[in-house]
Amino acid sequence: ARVRSSPHARILNRMNARTYRPASPDHEFIVPLEVRALHRILLAACVVLALTCPSLPAAAADPEILVVGDSWARQIYDDGALTAALNSAGHPEIGVLGEQTAISGSTASEWAQASMLQILTDELAANPAVDVVLVFVGGNDFLEGMSGGGWYVGMDPAAEAALFANIESDITTLVDHVLGLDSDIEVVLSSYDYPNFVETLYGLLGFICRPLWEDLGEPTPAQINTTALLLYDRYEAIAATRPRVVSVPHWGLMQRIFGYSSLGIDPGELALPGDASLPSPPAAMRTLGADCFHLKPAGYDGISERLWQEALAWSFDGVFASGFESGDTEGWSETVP
Repeated sequence: ARVRSSPHARILNRMNARTYRPASPDHEFIVPLEVRALHRILLAACVVLALTCPSLPAAAADPEILVVGDSWARQIYDDGALTAALNSAGHPEIGVLGEQTAISGSTASEWAQASMLQILTDELAANPAVDVVLVFVGGNDFLEGMSGGGWYVGMDPAAEAALFANIESDITTLVDHVLGLDSDIEVVLSSYDYPNFVETLYGLLGFICRPLWEDLGEPTPAQINTTALLLYDRYEAIAATRPRVVSVPHWGLMQRIFGYSSLGIDPGELALPGDASLPSPPAAMRTLGADCFHLKPAGYDGISERLWQEALAWSFDGVFASGFESGDTEGWSETVP
């Protein structure tokens, strides 16, 4: 059976009787010579354009977040907590980096040194798709205690103010270095949450935290927590003067997520910033509840979800066309991650 030509082909056929007929009589396609000539011209033009015109730009790389700082940064990175939060938010395309920049035990004073700043320079140069740098730093400077030049109970107020000023200066050096490397990059300064120097001091694993607690002058939860909140004011001050920086507080988040079963406090009962006279609950702490400062994976899941809600969504979901607003995120929301 003959394959019928289209109406357009039939019109062209009537315009020019000279046609091309294939060898097989069963499949006769009537193609005007003018059409064949036009096809050859277009093919030649495509070849010329391919050889002479600049190539189209490659598709933009998927965005990335660079995690920077101490053991909190390392554990969030190793636990995959931030990746899980991004996936839950519908953004599996956002990558999380931190292998070279999440360094357990690192301090703000170390990150202000040229060698550490060079690590940031190299990582951002090697990963130009990074849109946000997420920073956890300053906790080790604070917790170095009397023996290491950190905070301790009974510290002279002038010495305490000097310590806080030094931490602020070092974090500022880190932040301004990052901002200076890329005019579009944004920085998130994350707080920590209250430590636990109560239950962690006893039992078979009490030896892990007791020496640190003693070097800090054996603080009560209220003493160390209220002082940590005062230090966090310095983080907010850094963010308040830089449009591409935001600070996200997590104080009391573990109390809110996990409650405090031994005290009869249910999950969700305490609003942020929680009860500063209490530690974070043992249920939130690493090493079977014996770690006084680090969270178990479920705790970091909560931190990561809050970081998304209070900061990262603003960048990647375009809440603000130009990225972050200056200052903090009014982060004392009632939302439970």
